[in-house]
Amino acid sequence: MRFTYILFAISIVAFATNSYAQMPNMPAGMNQANAPKIGKINGFVFDEATGLPLDYATVTLLKTGDSTIVSGTITDEKGKFEITEVPFGAYIVKADFIGYQSVYIAPVLVQPNLIIKDLGKVNLKPASSMLTEVVVTTEREQMINSIDKQVFNVEKNIVTQGGSATDVLQQVPSVTVDMDGNVSLRGSGNVTVLIDGRPSGLSGDRSTVLSQIPANSIESIEVITNPSAKYDPDGMGGIINIVLKKNRKNGFNGNIGVTIGTRNKYNGTLALNYRNKKVNIYTNYNYRYNIFHNEFTSFRKNIFSDTAFGFDQKNNSETKSSNHLIKSGIDIYVNDLNTLSISGTIGQTTTKQPGINYYTFTDKDDVGTSFSTREFQENEHQWNGDAAIDYRKTYKEMGRLLTASLSFSHAPYARDAFYTDKEYMNKSFDVSLPPYDYEQQFRNQKMQIGIAQLDYTHPLKKGKVETGYKSSIRYINTEQVINDYDSLSQTFVKNNLNSNHFTYLEQVHAVYGQYAMSVKKFGFQVGLRLEQALTKGTFVDSAKTYKNNYFSPFPSVNISYKMEKNQELSIGYSRRINRPGVGQLNPGGDFGDPLNIRIGNPYLDPEYINAVNSGYKKDWEKAGITLSAFVMQRQNGFMRVRTVDSASASSYVTFVNLAKSINYGLDINTKLSPVKWWNMNLGGTVFQSRVNYTTAERVYENNNVSWTIKMNTTFTVWENMNIQLSYNVQGPIVIPQGDIKVMHGMDFAIKKDFLKEKNLTVNLRVSDVFNTRQFSINLNDVDFIQRFTFKRESLVGYFGVTYRFGKEDKSTQKFQKRQNIEQQPDMNMF
Repeated sequence: MRFTYILFAISIVAFATNSYAQMPNMPAGMNQANAPKIGKINGFVFDEATGLPLDYATVTLLKTGDSTIVSGTITDEKGKFEITEVPFGAYIVKADFIGYQSVYIAPVLVQPNLIIKDLGKVNLKPASSMLTEVVVTTEREQMINSIDKQVFNVEKNIVTQGGSATDVLQQVPSVTVDMDGNVSLRGSGNVTVLIDGRPSGLSGDRSTVLSQIPANSIESIEVITNPSAKYDPDGMGGIINIVLKKNRKNGFNGNIGVTIGTRNKYNGTLALNYRNKKVNIYTNYNYRYNIFHNEFTSFRKNIFSDTAFGFDQKNNSETKSSNHLIKSGIDIYVNDLNTLSISGTIGQTTTKQPGINYYTFTDKDDVGTSFSTREFQENEHQWNGDAAIDYRKTYKEMGRLLTASLSFSHAPYARDAFYTDKEYMNKSFDVSLPPYDYEQQFRNQKMQIGIAQLDYTHPLKKGKVETGYKSSIRYINTEQVINDYDSLSQTFVKNNLNSNHFTYLEQVHAVYGQYAMSVKKFGFQVGLRLEQALTKGTFVDSAKTYKNNYFSPFPSVNISYKMEKNQELSIGYSRRINRPGVGQLNPGGDFGDPLNIRIGNPYLDPEYINAVNSGYKKDWEKAGITLSAFVMQRQNGFMRVRTVDSASASSYVTFVNLAKSINYGLDINTKLSPVKWWNMNLGGTVFQSRVNYTTAERVYENNNVSWTIKMNTTFTVWENMNIQLSYNVQGPIVIPQGDIKVMHGMDFAIKKDFLKEKNLTVNLRVSDVFNTRQFSINLNDVDFIQRFTFKRESLVGYFGVTYRFGKEDKSTQKFQKRQNIEQQPDMNMF
């Protein structure tokens, strides 16, 4: 059947092209490119079964040679349509409407003796008789490529069912997530992560927010490695946008799901949705409770001119976390061209982490000289609230669009910790030596983000223009109080040296404009974004202020070329920025582990990145490949550097601006469907990293070749049952003083649908089947060598059940046609 459709379409195009070649009355020397645009095509679209006109049906004018879109419109309440300013030539007219079979009319000739072409009545048949074929042909591809981004549809990724957004990102090619939830793209941790195109609460504790988002609420992941001027320029590697599901079915429907994991892991979800021709109302709720066991080991050898000593460290802890996430909203269809949306999200997370650190200090011969422990009980409470108002105005002129939005995020965070330090007689840690030392730590942080944005898209005779304005204001207030126990007074006394209070205000105001067009097989997009940033950091205790105001231009260029036989080439350039976060700027420091202290650098400047990407895409009937070569040059880049105090044996991690850094590499993504019951996606990145940093004392220089490999394969064993395997490898990555070691793991899942409507799904999965995932770092410095290994419980079995309820009300489908069309992602940039 599919082959028949293809053959039919080819016949139409061939016939239309031949008709155009033989078309009479075309003046000598005139062709479709230089013909005057004075033609008009009109007609009416009706429901063949009822004889009633179809308002807001879509009518598209296509070229006969390559089926590219020339123009388009929608019908009015009488079913009438009119396409004006049509050049002389031969065309295909496509008429379609949701729930109906599309109709193609060809050839449609516009010529000097027939300037106005009246197509009369165009009758559309209901698509109910083709229901089986519709289900098959609308299956979404797992990977979609456009000129400036890749979209990974993850709805059918069953190895992440019952997991979180962190688990989903681990499956995306070019993206890596370490054991602490830190996200990297193409080997760079300087990446912007958005939710539905907004920063949300992610400017705070990103890993916590990602762990709140359930995997089954995610529709797709957009990886934008060469963003145009329309996007924020933040992040060296690019932008990762997490697109959440939004139910577009009419009527009342929803789903409920429960997942249980080994060793006390639970997840429950509830999604409700009601939609008619006037409103769309939705509410999603997710609850997660997890207990994870953690192990951390470290060995450090301190090497100084007069002595050498070291210590071994081992940490055992347990992380208990519970979180709630509620997202609700309403879309109000004021009329068929105007939509007002109001949404809100509330997330709350509570984490308790009891544990103990074991320290063994050694002399130059690695013989233990002293032994101690640091017991801790750390409690964290965080919630984030987001609210947004969005306005969307479409026009009868296809492609013309105006959007405006206001959003506000508020994310308070509180942490309290209690520590007990003990000395021991030997390495067995069985005989302690009183008195003990006690310490209290309290950290309170409030983060607020306000964003106002306006975007406008206007189609032209050739191409389109996009322009917009955005203001983003972020305020963070962080206060840390550390109390030491005074054994004489038997009270806790504030440690003024380590306590601190830091505030940070950042304003970014931006305007942008870009132009896109296509000429035959070429597509062009050029844009410029101008930003003014105003930043102010204040160390409240000393009333010292750090200001950094800077103006930055961000040009972007993207070019594509469509070759024969489903091939495409592209190349693009963009300038980007990576702004230091509050944790990298705050000079107060983190003293949770007194032997491994982190201190911010308030004098950090933003780093700038010049990125060039070139790509090649080729599709076959059962396979496809996408190649992307990239170069990223960092100017004024910043990275973390560790130093050791010879007197206290404590190490200090801070951040510095690098003099020079360059990354370049190649992305490879393939898809393969050799038979109907087997699909596979295999992707990877190979990249060269070089870092160079010079201080008055020494030079840090390092480089290596690293890689990532992602494999995901799905087998349809029998009807309604799938088996999926996923294997991920992250190669070694260089840092100024050493490297991060290889990390890899395999996941396995089985999914089976039940009941007549396939609305009951049972899922069984195992993460990290061979228990191999762990995070390791080797550091080699003039003054010390150090080895870190962190292992979080990763071998976990999950069992989940999901039930979907409600049926779609088809009586209101036609009222949603325009909204559905306008809200689809713009996969074809030109």
